[in-house]
Amino acid sequence: MKNSPEAASRVQSGKARIWYGRALLLLVLSFVGWVIFRHARELGAYTLNISPAYLALSILCCAAGYLANLAVWIRLASAFGIREDFVTTGRAWLLSRMGRHVPGKVTILLVRFNQYKNHPNNAITAATITEHLSSTAASGLIVTLAVTWGSVDVPVSLQWISGLGALAMLVSLTPWVMPFMLRLVFRLAKKAPPEKYPPYSMVLRLVGAYGVPALFTGASFFFLIRALYGVEWQHFLVVAGVYYGAMLIGMAALFAPAGIGVREGIIFLILPVIIPQPVVIAAAIGMRLIDTCTEAALGGGFWLASKLVNK
Repeated sequence: MKNSPEAASRVQSGKARIWYGRALLLLVLSFVGWVIFRHARELGAYTLNISPAYLALSILCCAAGYLANLAVWIRLASAFGIREDFVTTGRAWLLSRMGRHVPGKVTILLVRFNQYKNHPNNAITAATITEHLSSTAASGLIVTLAVTWGSVDVPVSLQWISGLGALAMLVSLTPWVMPFMLRLVFRLAKKAPPEKYPPYSMVLRLVGAYGVPALFTGASFFFLIRALYGVEWQHFLVVAGVYYGAMLIGMAALFAPAGIGVREGIIFLILPVIIPQPVVIAAAIGMRLIDTCTEAALGGGFWLASKLVNK
């Protein structure tokens, strides 16, 4: 039986989006590669004296950021009726986080559906969307603080953009907007929406709570830079804000697995204002390695613990 013109059109459109995403990813990675190549000689000549103490602090803060994120997810998930023991929840959350490394980020949901088999998919989807909106709002607030009261002068227009962006995220979480958005998403997916939503007061507490893992993660990047270069403490908020802002944009880039290239590109563009370019390059690459290894180690640890508990 021949395919209908509509079906053929959808297939062609899907292929076009895939190739468009690949082209964007190639463009971003090319820019990052060009920056590294351009400064390769300078990077080779630059003496990086690594401080073991600050490197250890960077790794510890990265792990603390993941565990703080997990703690907030446990509270958020319970608001949607998703309750499991700590080991099962930790395994589900950390393994699903690894889905970020697949373009499109849909693997995050698929892994959670598989891990939370005893819970409805619509509740898992709604909790995941709320998680991303809340963490994005927290990230936006930190970036706003960084560009408004940080140690580096930034254009007033950028302060307005970051402030309005954070405000838009908070508005999207209100009881008038968030349920409407979720119902629209489920209607487009032809699925039943969840039966209950967390109250706005709790959502605001979640936004504040997500600021804790955001600051831990920003501190991890700051300490990594301190391990390579004597960056002043007064630049902490700027470094943390730029890094989390880069993660924020990388998360939104569906074409880039785990925001690879996007995060680094933004860091390369902004931080050389206060930190030498070779240090920025080394820190961005090093942070990617620390982040990935920490995520894998914690995920593997929870997976192993779940196997031992269920024996």
